[in-house]
Amino acid sequence: MTDFSFEEQNSDPIQKQGTLLVLKYLSEQGFEVRNVSEDKNYFESGADIIILYPDGIEKRDVKTDKWLARTGNIAFELIEIFNIGGLVKLGWGFKDNIIDYLDWENKILYTFLSKDIRNFVFSDEGNKSIVKSFQCWHPNKKYYTIGFLLKIENIKKLCKVIQI
Repeated sequence: MTDFSFEEQNSDPIQKQGTLLVLKYLSEQGFEVRNVSEDKNYFESGADIIILYPDGIEKRDVKTDKWLARTGNIAFELIEIFNIGGLVKLGWGFKDNIIDYLDWENKILYTFLSKDIRNFVFSDEGNKSIVKSFQCWHPNKKYYTIGFLLKIENIKKLCKVIQI
């Protein structure tokens, strides 16, 4: 069985730049933030950034999308990893994280709770908002990612939208 690599997840330069841009934005808003995208202790939770509070931390998962401006769709990830050996790792849609979804081209940040989008997708209204399902083959590690494409216009009401 091919293992999913922490290093592979963090090798995309656009994702790294997006995480740094969101980190800078949150810091400018007065939050005490840390980049944990390369900290293996946070990998399973999906956190890229943590905000430090006196009574704990808030985990945030940054998604940098270079296609959103052209397609108007976000990729709602049901299964992050599905391989022939039977490894199935649920995608961000099933983690209860705060998602910072960055439109890379326009530098628009959509912040939402993953559970809000999940509840929407599994509602009658949300089901009608699904543009299509997708699967993405990762040939180097031989696994698929599976999910839905959703029109960003249909989920804006669930997001905080900011130009950064």
